[in-house]
Amino acid sequence: MPPRKKNTAKKSCGGSAKKLLAPVGSPPVPAASHAESSTSSLEPEDTRTTEDHSIWCLICRDGAEGDVILFECNACPRVMCSKCIEVPKAHIDDVRHTDVIFLCLSCHSLRTIKEPTPYFGFYHNVLPEQGGMPVLPGFLQLKGKYELASSSILAATPLAVVHFILGGKDRIPTPVPLLSHYLDKFYPSGGFLYIEILFDVASYQQIDNYTHDQVRTVSELTSHLGSTGRVFAFLSNHSEEDSGWLFAGKEGQGEGEYVAMEVQHVLSTVLKPYARILKSSHIVFLVCGSVVAHETPYTQLKEAVLQFDFAGAIIFPAPRFQPLVATNFLVAMMELVAIEQLSICSVFPTLLSCCKLELTTFARAHTQTSPWGLDIPAQCPQCGSTKSWAERVAVTVADKSRDEDAPDRVSVCRYIYTCKYTNCGSMQKLPPYKLSVTKPPGSIVNSAKTKNCAWFQSPSTHFVLQSSAVSTQGKRMNEGVPTGTAKKARRLRDAYPPLPKAPDLYNVSSMAEWYASWEGVLTLHKDQFVNGKNSRHNLLRQIRNEIVAIHHTREDPEDLPKGLKKAIRRYYLQFLTDADDRRDEQQILGDDSELEEELGMSPEDRELAARPKDAGFYKKELNAWDVAQKLFKQEMDDYDKEQQQKKGVQHSINMTSAHRKEVEEARDKWNRDGAPAESQAMYRKKNLKKVLDDFTEQIRRTMGCRLVMLVSHKKNADQTLSVKIHESQPVNQKKSFSQSSRGSKEWTSEGFEKYAEWSKAEFYPTNDDDDSSDEETNDGKDAMPEVILDNHGYAKLPSQVFTGSMKPVPWLSITDSIPNGFTVQDPSHLRVKEINKLWGHWEARKASKQRLVIFVGAASAHMNKSLLENAVYVGEKKSKKKYVEVNDEEGASAAPTPVKRTRRLAKDSSEDSSDDNLAPSAGLIARPSVAQEGIRTPATVPMKDRMSFLRSLSSNREYLLFISSIGGLKKEQSSEATEWPAWATWSWEGSHLPNSVHSEVISSTKISGLASAMKVGLGLGMLLRECKQVIEYEADDATPNTPSYFGTSILGIKTLDLVIEAINTARGGVTRMVKAKEGQHAAITEAGGEEHGTDTAAQTISTREEEVDDEKQREEDEMRRKVEEELRETEEQKKKMAMLQEDMRKLEERKRKLEEENQKLLKLVEVANEKDSEGKELEKAEEEEEEEEEEEEEEEEEEEEEEEEEEEEEEEEEEEEEEEEEEEEEEEEEEEVVQKGKKRGKSGGSGRPSKKPTTDNIRRSSRARQPSKKAMRK
Repeated sequence: MPPRKKNTAKKSCGGSAKKLLAPVGSPPVPAASHAESSTSSLEPEDTRTTEDHSIWCLICRDGAEGDVILFECNACPRVMCSKCIEVPKAHIDDVRHTDVIFLCLSCHSLRTIKEPTPYFGFYHNVLPEQGGMPVLPGFLQLKGKYELASSSILAATPLAVVHFILGGKDRIPTPVPLLSHYLDKFYPSGGFLYIEILFDVASYQQIDNYTHDQVRTVSELTSHLGSTGRVFAFLSNHSEEDSGWLFAGKEGQGEGEYVAMEVQHVLSTVLKPYARILKSSHIVFLVCGSVVAHETPYTQLKEAVLQFDFAGAIIFPAPRFQPLVATNFLVAMMELVAIEQLSICSVFPTLLSCCKLELTTFARAHTQTSPWGLDIPAQCPQCGSTKSWAERVAVTVADKSRDEDAPDRVSVCRYIYTCKYTNCGSMQKLPPYKLSVTKPPGSIVNSAKTKNCAWFQSPSTHFVLQSSAVSTQGKRMNEGVPTGTAKKARRLRDAYPPLPKAPDLYNVSSMAEWYASWEGVLTLHKDQFVNGKNSRHNLLRQIRNEIVAIHHTREDPEDLPKGLKKAIRRYYLQFLTDADDRRDEQQILGDDSELEEELGMSPEDRELAARPKDAGFYKKELNAWDVAQKLFKQEMDDYDKEQQQKKGVQHSINMTSAHRKEVEEARDKWNRDGAPAESQAMYRKKNLKKVLDDFTEQIRRTMGCRLVMLVSHKKNADQTLSVKIHESQPVNQKKSFSQSSRGSKEWTSEGFEKYAEWSKAEFYPTNDDDDSSDEETNDGKDAMPEVILDNHGYAKLPSQVFTGSMKPVPWLSITDSIPNGFTVQDPSHLRVKEINKLWGHWEARKASKQRLVIFVGAASAHMNKSLLENAVYVGEKKSKKKYVEVNDEEGASAAPTPVKRTRRLAKDSSEDSSDDNLAPSAGLIARPSVAQEGIRTPATVPMKDRMSFLRSLSSNREYLLFISSIGGLKKEQSSEATEWPAWATWSWEGSHLPNSVHSEVISSTKISGLASAMKVGLGLGMLLRECKQVIEYEADDATPNTPSYFGTSILGIKTLDLVIEAINTARGGVTRMVKAKEGQHAAITEAGGEEHGTDTAAQTISTREEEVDDEKQREEDEMRRKVEEELRETEEQKKKMAMLQEDMRKLEERKRKLEEENQKLLKLVEVANEKDSEGKELEKAEEEEEEEEEEEEEEEEEEEEEEEEEEEEEEEEEEEEEEEEEEEEEEEEEEEVVQKGKKRGKSGGSGRPSKKPTTDNIRRSSRARQPSKKAMRK
């Protein structure tokens, strides 16, 4: 078949053309007016508009049609449709109101990424962070799911696609028009513009025509894009295969042959009119890979990217690139970057930054035809056979492991291919041809569809612009610089960089790319350096000498780096494939800053960014492998996981010393600190109870142990803790250990308090150091102060404040007695310098006749006896014990509860201070807890105790100072009725504030005297107490009496700050009123002195003031005494109640035992009665039997002869005596039987004895002792 001669259009972008160094013809000289109009037209007026909203829903990517509504976000260009969010029908009109603000789901997620909150969507007037309140009564429900990334913005801003096409009849077929049709569908109402720009710049005349023709197009693009528009540019062109130059057009007004020019000339000429529009845009070069294959054109291309300030540039390295093949790639890129507006860096990792280009090469790799992305020749260069390569032979290198038990790691460093043609090399008398392919630096990315195909990723390199701005005339870089030596020219060039937009490009050291000028020398010795591990020192010296010798022979040489040998070693480092070899070279270099430069951030920033937020990650102790996977995730993705499992953890990762040090520091820090505090709180809230229960059960099942654990952790509020007790569930006992007995309850309560104190010191350590204090004392710099003693040897300034509990000293109560800027610590931690400063302050107050220290309380034994002569006894009063009835239903199970003595009232035990909120004020009820349920209400407070109640509402320093300051106010003369919330009055009976307060707190009043000030203090104190309870609220620990609206209350930390600010304002007003009052007294004193002119009046006024102060002091002491007395009475009543309950329990037990004994005695009585009746029957039977015997004897006596009468009488008398004795013995026998029956009943014998055995025993005993008369005769 003859060959076809029909020509077809080329689809590839490569070819051959005539090369020109400059455009054809002479450059035209335009008129001045024409130049001015041209210049002004290239910079049109800025008519940009504001950013518009998208017309596509963020969730479903669909638009609005019919009844569907699009809600525009007031914080970003995104929208959401009514199909994806469910707005209640009753509130449709409310959300359409003009003063309603809408916040999309993406903005809400961004604002709540640290602490999740419900999504309400619609707010009144302002956004939620500015105080906007939700419009809807509940959260906004979502009906759809994300189809895109949450950060996507669907076509919200104007978009323009500019396509630069080489002019001519045979245009290059590209998929760009297809992309324009695809993008146009996302802008049904406009907003998308596609422009094709043909260029032919082969001559100066054509360049001039092209430049003036773009004025209208530039103006159109500027007005279309506005201030937020985006541009995507495409440049379709051919490149000359032999040189990599770009086609500039055709000779002879477009009718001749194509000519090629340098890349810098073509790009600067074509793109210069659009320089301002193309800034920060993305451009795709649809040209063949010859531009990349040649070093000079490739360098000019990178310089052009930096000159025009592109955000990203893409070029394909295929030698005969066909743009249609990349259609799928381009469509996917436009969808992600243009439509969804995602960062192109996350879509395509080979993009470029503004100041330096990071170049990463991805090459297609095949196991047989292109190992590591290096193409194998299609035919044997020796014999010309095709497809003659035999299976490859791998050359491996073994990395000897430091662990003797672990196997050595084997890696492939080279492949050898042999021609399998039998006659290969026979004509040349050579052996069969062998092809060796060495593995370049890089790694395999297994992202292909088949197991034989993959992508080979080369190490990223950085390109830095070294030449001046690109010139269309091909001038040298030195032109325009004053004459002089080359070094002077270089200094001037460095001092005046030609590109002011990116001056950082010229401040980078030339060491990064210095080897570009010495590539020939470095390449010559590359194989020798890579293979000669032991002879590198001499080789480096040889290479350095060669470079220095050539450098001296050049006319205008470039500066060499200072550490030339180190720079040569760093250059060759990228070609080393052996892991141990690379590690040794990196250790020789020892440049930690280079490590930071390569990884793009410092070790501290990398550790902070890589630290896992998931608390489950920290369950087990972390090792180097776990930490390295997080710190160097990208590098570890290429690691062979299977090989890691075989070798173990100890020597699994080959790292430099800097890497290893960074991993070890991060490992120690993560193991020490654990998960972040927010993650710990979330994980603890979900899993603490379950983990404790599982652990307790596991210990019980596996080891048979029982546990009692005390668990503590920080709470959200500052200086607060949560302490709980966890114990094993009883198996054989009815109650757990903490509730089993009174002693165990007391032991648990005491241990609970001690553990709470220890936990506070553990979680909130102080900066005090006793050792350092001792060192300062021993220095001798500060001498101990002189202590002034009284007549009894005691210091005049008391040194102790008693609290009546284990809580720390309440230093907040004496803040007015310390110098400014002085930090009061526990007395055991005070240093010599601090003691001297405090002592001097007290001496100054003493000299000015001011009170030295305000004491809360003191024991009478510690005070001077002379001061106690007129003192009022405040000890405990004796009172009769009150009888307390105990319910019978409670029984003996109602055990007394130990009560802990505190300074506060029993009902105020739920409140805690910022210093110590740990120990419970009452004993254990069900389980030890930090907070108690009893909360005192204002309605239950007597009028005399109101000031003490106000102090007990909160321990906040500002609030206590405010309460102390209102004592100096006078009573109001007029009682004006002011509106004030019911919960802030003394008639409020609720334990908590109403629900309305938890959603809005807006109240104000005017302080005119003591009553109004106390009312304000009550309201502020109630708010402080409620804020503290809301802050510490946790759903798991909430009691049944806790209101449910605590979870959604606004009384948080922000509200607490507002309340404290209001307290400071009120305190300032009260202070001014008190000072005004004092000023009036001073004026009266002065007036009195002038009127009378004697010291008597002043002394009288002073005496009155002292009396007033003493009266106030006495009132405060009396109030304090009453509070303490009530507290003692309450505690005594509780103790009495517990003792009465114990006595009643013992009495009930005694009563039960007595009833049981009575029942036993009744049974014994019945048994005795039965035995008595049986004894009487036996006696009657014996008597009848005796009578019968007597009758028989009488008959026998009558028959006897009269001669024997005297003998019979004597015998009868004897028989009568024997009968009497017999009767007495029978009676004794019967009494003995009854006594034995009673004894047997007392000893608990089983049942009563039967009649038959008792009777037989009696008969046998009587017959044995007295035989019958008839038997005696025989």
